[in-house]
Amino acid sequence: MSSFEVRKGYESERLLIEFQAIPTGKFEPLWDTVLLSLKAVLVSTEDVWENDEHIRRYISPIGKFILAISNWELPFIMADDFEIENDDNSVVLAFAEALVKSGQFAEISTSEK
Repeated sequence: MSSFEVRKGYESERLLIEFQAIPTGKFEPLWDTVLLSLKAVLVSTEDVWENDEHIRRYISPIGKFILAISNWELPFIMADDFEIENDDNSVVLAFAEALVKSGQFAEISTSEK
């Protein structure tokens, strides 16, 4: 089982989900299962070579979100609509709930939400 943490972003009150390092080949099937449960649709992809990461943007009934995976296979999930902070955090918390419900991910708590 893979694990993740919901935490505040650097110098921010906005929440994000940080996964443990997980090989992309193992992460992708788990990710696809969660996306199906959320009825998420891929909107765009970006290869941001300056930041050494690959970004996928999604929309779903819970809101817009981003999956960013670094070249070091560190996945992060963040809300994609930074207009209202509380709405952003609710998207991240709803996603965290879906991860746990999938039975494939366990939430660890090492920082304040």
